[in-house]
Amino acid sequence: MAQTQQVKELVHFTADWCQPCKRMEPVIAEFILENPDIKYHKIDIEKDKEDFDYFNKKYHIMSVPTFMGFVDQKLIDVHIGIASPFILKSLLG
Repeated sequence: MAQTQQVKELVHFTADWCQPCKRMEPVIAEFILENPDIKYHKIDIEKDKEDFDYFNKKYHIMSVPTFMGFVDQKLIDVHIGIASPFILKSLLG
């Protein structure tokens, strides 16, 4: 029986004024290059208001940067603040 591939997604909440978010940019860029199988979604809490409101209503995002790991559309883990590539990967199980 063929095994279906899990869909892994990393959702990153950020803002232009957030200094820790800016420090995460090179980490995120490297993470995306090293993990092409993971879908990455960047949501600016002010510019992407509709997307942010959807997630905020469901998960109550309190701070940026916030990272959420989903596997097959199921929330696996959340991390608030600066994160290493290891932490980002661990959010996906």
